[in-house]
Amino acid sequence: MATVVVTDGEVTAGGVNISTHVSRAVWEYSSEVQDETAFGDTTRISKGGLKTWSITIEGNNDYVGATGPNAVFFSAVGSTMVITTKQSSGASAVTNPLYSGTGLLTEFSPAQMVQGELQPFRAVLQNAGTLTQDLA
Repeated sequence: MATVVVTDGEVTAGGVNISTHVSRAVWEYSSEVQDETAFGDTTRISKGGLKTWSITIEGNNDYVGATGPNAVFFSAVGSTMVITTKQSSGASAVTNPLYSGTGLLTEFSPAQMVQGELQPFRAVLQNAGTLTQDLA
């Protein structure tokens, strides 16, 4: 089993590389469950339905830079943008898959003020298109 420690991850949002601000990016990918049970069945029969995905991106905010999370996400809430991630900034490959999707930015937490701590951000995007995985 090949395990990976992510130290050089890459995250782009709306075409802007925000990697130096990100400490966590989590994709959730699932399928709706449809009930195919019919008369005479004694056990529920489930069938896969439409796929759904979301991504939560967290890290340290930057209010000054044009490529910081605040500049990228604040005015985009309620809009769609393309999100991409790789576990390494190198070329996509079987060992470095590129995940990409157009998502609706549903949440952005621009400020969480705690004395003596870095100012974090959190952005959540929901599927507005297909999630793709590039292993080439």
